[in-house]
Amino acid sequence: IDASLDIAPDLPDVLAVPVQLEQTLINLIVNAMHALDASRQPARNITVSARRHGNRVALSVEDNGPGLGLMEDRVFDPFFTTKDAHSGMGLGLALVHGFVESWGGTITAASRRPPRTGAIFTIMLNASEAAPPCPAASRPAPSGLGPAPTPDNGDPSCAS
Repeated sequence: IDASLDIAPDLPDVLAVPVQLEQTLINLIVNAMHALDASRQPARNITVSARRHGNRVALSVEDNGPGLGLMEDRVFDPFFTTKDAHSGMGLGLALVHGFVESWGGTITAASRRPPRTGAIFTIMLNASEAAPPCPAASRPAPSGLGPAPTPDNGDPSCAS
C-alpha cells in the first residue's frame, strides 16, 4: 500500500480532543487498509489530506479500493460492518462519528466518482481561532471517552 500525505502549510489548530482526533485518523486509515486488502487493484493507495476552508479545516482520508457501494448512509450506524464476524464489530465509524460531532464538526463518507474507485471520508472541523473564547475552566480535559460537560453552557465547541 502506498500511503501519502497532502497537508497544506500553516493550518490553524482545530477544535477537537487530540487523543480522539488521533484515534479517528487511525480508524479511518485502518479501514482504508482493510478495504484495499479486499480490492483487486494492482496499485493500492491511501491519501490523507488537510486543507483550510475559511474558518474550517477539512481532513480527508481516501483510498482506491472498492468504494462504499450504496452504504454511505449506513457506515456510521453502530454495529454496521461489511467485515466478517472475526474482523470487526462495526463500532469504529460510529465512535468516529460521535467524536467528530462532539467537537462541533461533521463527517461524510462517499464513493469516488468513476473512472476513479475507492472511498473518501471527509471531516470538517472548526478552526480554534474562529471559535468564541471559552473560559479555561470550561475546557474539558481529554479523556478518550468524549467531551466532558462544560460548566458554562454545555457548548461542545469549547472542547479544544
